[in-house]
Amino acid sequence: MIRVGTRENVDVLKLRTKRGNDVVAAYIRNPSAKLTVLHSHGNAADLGQMYELFSELSLHLRVNLLGYDYSGYRQSLVGFCFLSSSTGDDFFDQGF
Repeated sequence: MIRVGTRENVDVLKLRTKRGNDVVAAYIRNPSAKLTVLHSHGNAADLGQMYELFSELSLHLRVNLLGYDYSGYRQSLVGFCFLSSSTGDDFFDQGF
């Protein structure tokens, strides 16, 4: 697992979905952002692999970025990984 150093503009979060699963998310803030992008990474990737890309996207596109791992992925373990389009909806239920 890639260790991420402490940065003022990055929050690493553990969120509980409405189904009771814990998922890990990274929220990267850009002070000049007017928008926030919710990024769902592709198969065979995780937050550790996507972190540098997220940082670059946030910087160059001038957006905040919220990326997350799916339930059952790395630190978001629940036993089995069931991927569905509703996974992203769970974040909006949390107030994002």
